[in-house]
Amino acid sequence: MSADEWGEIGHRLMDALAQEGFKNRDIIQYCGQPMGVGCDGRCDLAIGIDWCLNDGKTPDLLQIKRNGYTLAELRSDPGSSEGDERKMFNDSGFPNKWCVRQCERCKQIGERDVTADEDPAVVEKRRMERVKLFMKQLEKGREV
Repeated sequence: MSADEWGEIGHRLMDALAQEGFKNRDIIQYCGQPMGVGCDGRCDLAIGIDWCLNDGKTPDLLQIKRNGYTLAELRSDPGSSEGDERKMFNDSGFPNKWCVRQCERCKQIGERDVTADEDPAVVEKRRMERVKLFMKQLEKGREV
């Protein structure tokens, strides 16, 4: 979905990602809510969060060595997938499920990240409007 389809929240998410300097930016629907995802486009350096320390960013070189791998091997194939989607080797298909759920170079931001200074009642009203729209879409899908 595009930022326009999500309205003001979509544009806020895209602006926040742009301010952080991400090369690739998109708005996806995650658990029924808008989520901004961004990355630096360096797929060649990604190994996946399963091979990182608790910070989710730094490669755990000891774990990698203990399991008989090298960093170069994991960069070519970390051995993980999300559904039928695996690590990409360039950013032409950004974002896929592996990017969003596994890639340590991908950042996700949600509505709370860009509305922290707003009146909670306004944020909740906007969220409920989206829920109603989502439910209507589901009902139409069931009738087909």
